[in-house]
Amino acid sequence: MWYGQHMPCASQLPPRPLAAAMSSKPKAKILVIGPTGCGKTRLANSLAGVDDSPNLEASNPTQGVRILEFDKDVAAGGGRMVRLQVELWDTSGDKKFQNCWAAILKDAHGVVLVYDPSVKTQEKEVENWYKAYVTPLKLKDEQVVLFAHSHDPSAKSRLLQPPRALEQFPIFSTQIDDEERKKACVEGFDRLLKGVLPVAVEASRADLSGL
Repeated sequence: MWYGQHMPCASQLPPRPLAAAMSSKPKAKILVIGPTGCGKTRLANSLAGVDDSPNLEASNPTQGVRILEFDKDVAAGGGRMVRLQVELWDTSGDKKFQNCWAAILKDAHGVVLVYDPSVKTQEKEVENWYKAYVTPLKLKDEQVVLFAHSHDPSAKSRLLQPPRALEQFPIFSTQIDDEERKKACVEGFDRLLKGVLPVAVEASRADLSGL
């Protein structure tokens, strides 16, 4: 697994080795998008199986984009499992990096939209992020998931109403330090990968045929 590093712009990424491009495993590029301070970094680390401290994001906000790579078994129907290579792009919510977004969005297969429901302004912010950056990708509904993510493990989980512009997407109440809501992170991410899998498989076949 490559945990990546903070990169001011995705265009600075080195070219991928030919061996990686020729892998028989399908690969999915998943973006984690949302306002500044909503908890994207710890959430991305948890989904990728990276241990961190609760104060990591507060002390080290993402600069541009950070990429985590790992394999994940995804249910493909009929009791069959497919090993998927996941590139999880933990993106900055700071608008000063907006000139990087063309590179970040390129060839994305799925999106995790994150906001903190306890911060009222973030409902509108996450809608704006969706309209500005996700809508142009023309993804199907099953390629997007919404995480209402809380920083406070003592806050009770409640029935959430998603922001109006995002009502078509499944919503999960998530929290990293609460076991029940941490399971919701995994459940939501697994659901997203299941929706992304057919597109990722098709894209990988196209890549291989073009070599």
